[in-house]
Amino acid sequence: LAYTTPDNRHLLITATPARYRGEPAVLCLFIDLSSQHEAEQVLQQARRAADQANRAKSQFLATMSHEIRTPLYGVLGTLELLGLTPLDARQQDYLDTIQRSSSTLMQLISDILDVSKAEADQLSLEPGAFDPVRLTEDALDSYAAAAAHKGLQFYACIDPDVPAAVNGDAARIRQILNNLISNALKFTDSGRVVVRLGAQHSDGRCWLRWQVADTGIGIASEHQAHLFEPFFQANPGTDAMRGTGLGLAICAHLTTMMEGHLRVVSESGLGSSFSVELPLPEAATDPLQAASPRLPAALPVQVRGSVREFAQSICERLQQRGAQASVHRDDAPELADPGTVMLDLVLDEGTPTWSGPQVVACREGGMQPQQVQGHWQVGVHRLDAIVLALAAAAGRALPTEVNWRLPAPHRFGLQVLVAEDNPINQTILKEQLEELGCRVVLASHGQEALSLWSPDAFDVVLTDVNMPIMNGYELAGAIRQQDAHIPIIGVTANAMREEGERCIAVGMNARMVKPMTLQTLWTELNRACDIGTPDALPEAKTVAMGHDHAPADAPIVVSARMRDLFINTMGADITTAQQALTGRDSDALKARLHCIRGALAVVQAHALAEGCGELERRLEGHVLDESLHNQIEVLLARIKRAVAAV
Repeated sequence: LAYTTPDNRHLLITATPARYRGEPAVLCLFIDLSSQHEAEQVLQQARRAADQANRAKSQFLATMSHEIRTPLYGVLGTLELLGLTPLDARQQDYLDTIQRSSSTLMQLISDILDVSKAEADQLSLEPGAFDPVRLTEDALDSYAAAAAHKGLQFYACIDPDVPAAVNGDAARIRQILNNLISNALKFTDSGRVVVRLGAQHSDGRCWLRWQVADTGIGIASEHQAHLFEPFFQANPGTDAMRGTGLGLAICAHLTTMMEGHLRVVSESGLGSSFSVELPLPEAATDPLQAASPRLPAALPVQVRGSVREFAQSICERLQQRGAQASVHRDDAPELADPGTVMLDLVLDEGTPTWSGPQVVACREGGMQPQQVQGHWQVGVHRLDAIVLALAAAAGRALPTEVNWRLPAPHRFGLQVLVAEDNPINQTILKEQLEELGCRVVLASHGQEALSLWSPDAFDVVLTDVNMPIMNGYELAGAIRQQDAHIPIIGVTANAMREEGERCIAVGMNARMVKPMTLQTLWTELNRACDIGTPDALPEAKTVAMGHDHAPADAPIVVSARMRDLFINTMGADITTAQQALTGRDSDALKARLHCIRGALAVVQAHALAEGCGELERRLEGHVLDESLHNQIEVLLARIKRAVAAV
């Protein structure tokens, strides 16, 4: 029996029959549980506080994800479309530089979001066919500039037996590899960083093994056991090597999810070697991969380089591409065949001389081969580019124009209804879908989309989930009442799992997270509509970029194609906002500031966008007093001047 005394003491009372001096009696036991009860109350309060803090953190991360991804879609979508246009070698290198210089920012953002997802058990895998070799070469390209800046030898040795296509989550594997390479470069001041990729078949499965080895400062043995714990830093006192301490924890979690192994071998002062082994079944074909170029049959190639391991690896891979390749020996006699092409792998400075046809693969080279001072120059990390350069040096004409579009028979012929309230995102999504061969009908909100929709008129519906008048959830529910079968795909800037679950719960077939690439659109349309596999997809650059903070009221730069749309849309939004301000309609004003902020962020007018965001937050649940009224009036005038100057 539990009993609380008037002075709030908590007692547990038990009684049992007994005999005392030969008489019947009751033996009572009083246990004072006051201290235990207080401890339980404190524990419950702490648990409630922790749950509340965790919910606040999750909400913050979801909001941050939305705020980052919405403007990124405008930037990345436009850049991807730019990648589908004819570009010369210099322009292509500029596009590649944007990708490399922004990868660190995007990796940091991903790590922060993924730590929260891992804590909430929300990390998920999205397997699909991908090329592990190209994934590895992409990673090296991303960090080539950082390695060159430190004067490091940076290269990859790839086993020719690695399958051309495997099934796995390419984005998560890329995230692991990027973290390992980034750490290796961070902690290595001299020597080399080498990435090795090999394949092994065991128990009927194909295991791929990536190893990242460096000649850096190494890791003390007492620190190695804690490396994969969140926020742990083996060298916390070294400013130049400061980081979040999140990367390896995420790598370990993802590796475990993929039923793989992540190991480290290191000794202080002697460098480190991290290896990740993953079971990845071979894929029959990779629909997103273009055919690899091949060399003329039995083309004689000599491979020369200061690192024999690297030269031998390239030699074996060239043999797989049809070349009669061998590693050059300095003490070998002069080559008898004048048609032999010399491939020099230059990881440091200088250009070796050669009297015959020569290709120099170096860190200064680009994605496209160029003739420089009598030889062909190309980047050192892309075998396809090296093959094209060797073919050119051997006298085979180099392609001068690339057909970036899908052949008409293999492009989608879908009729797509798109519901999206942001006019700039409307334009980008429309052009992306048209690149895939779709016919697009646009609506600015769910109610307009519902009025345009009719059974058998469309093959698929793409809808933003957060729109005025009628949102995407309501639109999906309304369509499902009339048609149970049409594919509906939700589009959102919220990467958290709850958003995806809500999309499925209201009847959507899938969810896409902004920014979407052409490959993402192709994959989801193909899956949702069960179309089958086209032969190829236009190979565009997937560019992740951040932004430099522009000064307040810096000139807004908009492409000629987007100029009229931007000016007209912003003009209408500013007028609506001013009318809401005059009428002191806080809700309408807040909604219009949100739209203006999104458009400003897309064109990288970040100071003005942040001003809108701050005033939008202040309108939340507050009275539109005179001070706030004046601040909004001033900001709208600034935005109007900036738009007028476009």
